[in-house]
Amino acid sequence: MRGELRCSATLAFALLVGWHSALAQPYPAPGRSITIVVGYPAGGGVDVMARTLAHELARELGTTPIVENRPGAGGAVSVQTVARATPDGYTLFFGSLSELAVRQAAMKVPYDLDHDLMPISLVGVTPIALVVHNSVPAKTLAEFKAFVKASAAGVVYGSPGQGTLMHFAGEALRFKLDLPMKHVAYRGAAPLSNDLAGGHVPAGVSGLPPLVSLIEAGTVRLIATSSAARSKLTPDAESFGEAGIDGVDIANYVGLAGPKSIPAAVLQKLEAATLAACKSRDLEATFRRNLASVIGSTAAEYRAFIEQERAQQLQLIRATKFSISE
Repeated sequence: MRGELRCSATLAFALLVGWHSALAQPYPAPGRSITIVVGYPAGGGVDVMARTLAHELARELGTTPIVENRPGAGGAVSVQTVARATPDGYTLFFGSLSELAVRQAAMKVPYDLDHDLMPISLVGVTPIALVVHNSVPAKTLAEFKAFVKASAAGVVYGSPGQGTLMHFAGEALRFKLDLPMKHVAYRGAAPLSNDLAGGHVPAGVSGLPPLVSLIEAGTVRLIATSSAARSKLTPDAESFGEAGIDGVDIANYVGLAGPKSIPAAVLQKLEAATLAACKSRDLEATFRRNLASVIGSTAAEYRAFIEQERAQQLQLIRATKFSISE
């Protein structure tokens, strides 16, 4: 019995020494890379912003983060990947926690944001916009409404995925204006952009980064943003609020997060590195070229923002009876 106790004590001591040794290791450890998991395919708006941030974090942390695209189930695959990872700061999530909160409120999901992820920093925001192929005879929301109402069969609009903020914004528009619109879910913004460019889908509700070149070329026309006030990033496009659509203020806020039990010291280092990266002129310029703006926040500020967004969007979810079935 005493021998078993001595063995158990020895094992416990070894584990304790190993744990303290792990904590004493510098972060990130030399030669170890950080993986940033993105829940969308490469080429989309969130992916572009993640890779831009990764480039800047390399300077701050001394190691180049690797962006890993894990699309599927409206972000659930990427959340589960990070939630199940060892909480040591080497596997992180980049995306919209606001989007995941909306999805969690609208359907049963295999994750819980409060228990699975730890917010690190709110990095930036891009407007969510209603766009149309240039063959659609509409330049304003009023003209788009008339176009849809005049269509006997209704109008199809695409979004980057079922249950995304873009889908939510599209359904809010449909509900508020009582439009006969039908939703088609794509596997990311890049394939949606391709179909919009080819005229295979007449309208789309999407984040703007993957659409910038199409808008500039005149292939796709920007109609409005799903915000209460006109965005400074898109001064020529009216907002839903300006057009008389009240109670809708939805934008794609993206940030960095880690597993829930990430150590405080690692969290602080990642928070500081992200805040420093967000002050980079190169990052700001890249975001602006893609019609996104940089924010940069502390972990505490990000947590408070998520709570505020969740409460605001929950009211809209109830009003529109937004639900997701897959």
